[in-house]
Amino acid sequence: MSTSFTRQVPASSPAIVAAQAAVYVDYPGSDVWARAKAHAARASRLDSQLGEAHAVLAHVTLCYDYGWQAAETLYNKALAVDPASTVTRHSYALYCLAAANRTDEALSLLDRARDETPDNPGHSVYFALCCIFGRRFERAQQEAESVIEAHPELVQAHWICGMAREGMGDFPGAIEVYERTVAMTGRSSMYLSQLARAQASSGDHARALQILAELNERGTDSSHALYNSAEILAAMGDIERALDCLYGAYRLRNPYLVFSGVKYALDPLRGTKRFRDLMTRMGVPKVAQSPSAQRSKL
Repeated sequence: MSTSFTRQVPASSPAIVAAQAAVYVDYPGSDVWARAKAHAARASRLDSQLGEAHAVLAHVTLCYDYGWQAAETLYNKALAVDPASTVTRHSYALYCLAAANRTDEALSLLDRARDETPDNPGHSVYFALCCIFGRRFERAQQEAESVIEAHPELVQAHWICGMAREGMGDFPGAIEVYERTVAMTGRSSMYLSQLARAQASSGDHARALQILAELNERGTDSSHALYNSAEILAAMGDIERALDCLYGAYRLRNPYLVFSGVKYALDPLRGTKRFRDLMTRMGVPKVAQSPSAQRSKL
């Protein structure tokens, strides 16, 4: 989602690279997560004071094993060893706290990081993402626009603006932003999927299907493709096919599934038994299972 896993330490480098591969490159999670876990565990044994090794182990424990409590324990261990680690603070705030609908805690952690290193735009990107998952869409837009003003090339900030507008029901505005991200990334599959979802939500199912067909030509059996298709199909009201894709993404341990409890794009699926069963399988905390009842706030 941004540049959280870029600062590498020699002993933990293989674990970080493997974790990146599952999130950004979309190697099969069922394979890569296990390797990342093994590398992180080895690194932490070699050097118990290597905070980022504990952080990667926490990330894998969450995204691969869905061990929410165990992951939080590992994140806290990582912070105790290295409280200033960007890797740990970003990952803990977004994947553990925001995904569990603990938005205030996530924002507080990132605010402290911004106070310490205000020149790092990644802190504000993650802050804005946590606002998205906490459904504080206006605040997310403000944060993202502030980042864009200083770093107009940072595509993640534009993406967050699109999600903020989409979350507030401004589908034409969201489509405009997503079209920009698609152009900025040479028609990246990820940003094309965001555009298709917004098109579907706006009622333009024909255009959404065109984009979905383009994405399908690139391959439909990866975890990211399955997850993205689930969001697009959900926006179109094709609930059963969306759930089929979501379960496929679950079997491949797609990392974005940890946000199932809070992601607004999955709201059309929340009333179904299959979705509730999946939430139970993943051990999603109860506090994160009714996010649609929240009100957006600054």
